[in-house]
Amino acid sequence: MIVAIVQGKDRGLYDTVIDGEVVSGKEQQDAINKLLSKIPPIKITGNGGFKLETGEFFCHMQHPEKDVEGRYRVVLIVWDKNTSEEIIKETIKAIGCDYYKYVQIRNEINNEKKTLKKIMMLLGVFLILVAVMLFLKK
Repeated sequence: MIVAIVQGKDRGLYDTVIDGEVVSGKEQQDAINKLLSKIPPIKITGNGGFKLETGEFFCHMQHPEKDVEGRYRVVLIVWDKNTSEEIIKETIKAIGCDYYKYVQIRNEINNEKKTLKKIMMLLGVFLILVAVMLFLKK
């Protein structure tokens, strides 16, 4: 499942897309509440994202269309690992954003995870080497 929201252009209601479909009414409000409850309090600037504690992924990106006062609108997106690429693409297109920009942000999130794993593995090897050296010293 993927949910994307962005503030309306005229400071009105949010535009909300769930699995490629624009939603409104109670379904929209429930989706907004659920999405916002998953995101920790952070300062959102520019484009970025990270893995949530729930195992889902979070991405924020600037919408290409500004609001009536000329400010950038921020798109918030949450998806899980079981969401198909086709549904993701439909959702990003329906919310009005560039799919390739989203892919770039998603790749950055994945690269950060890989880098963290490498650091943890190197730290583990270093600690084992230190333990072996201390053991051999005795």
